[in-house]
Formats: sequence, structure tokens, C-alpha cells
Amino acid sequence: MAEARRFVCAALGVTEEQAALDAPEVDVHTDGWLLRFAEGGLPLCEPYGVGVVFEGLRPVRVEDLSEAEEIED
Repeated sequence: MAEARRFVCAALGVTEEQAALDAPEVDVHTDGWLLRFAEGGLPLCEPYGVGVVFEGLRPVRVEDLSEAEEIED
């Protein structure tokens, strides 16, 4: 989780204090996994948080979830 936090901050050019990423959740898919910080102090984090896409154990991409559509149950 700490590595994902550092990855997001480096990609966005902010400090960990500015990002204030919290409430991590793991989403596993057939082709990989994503660590989503559901809360954060950046505009990018509204309303659904920000995701970090992993290949194995290595973070490879920040996923902007701000324009995602809500999934209904």
C-alpha cells in the first residue's frame, strides 16, 4: 500500500501529505488488479477515489476514476 501511495504522489507531483490518500480497497480482475484509494485530498479523488493499476506486484499506472460511472447493484 505504501508503494502505491508513493507511486501516485510521484506521478502527480504532490507530497503524501497533500494527497492524503486513505481507505484503500483492492479490486481483482481476470487480467490484473487495482488498488483504489477511496478517499484523498486531491480534486482527482472526487467522487470515487484514485486507482493504481498493478502488473504483478509493480504499480504501472494511475487510474483517474473521477469520471467513472456508478455501478448499481
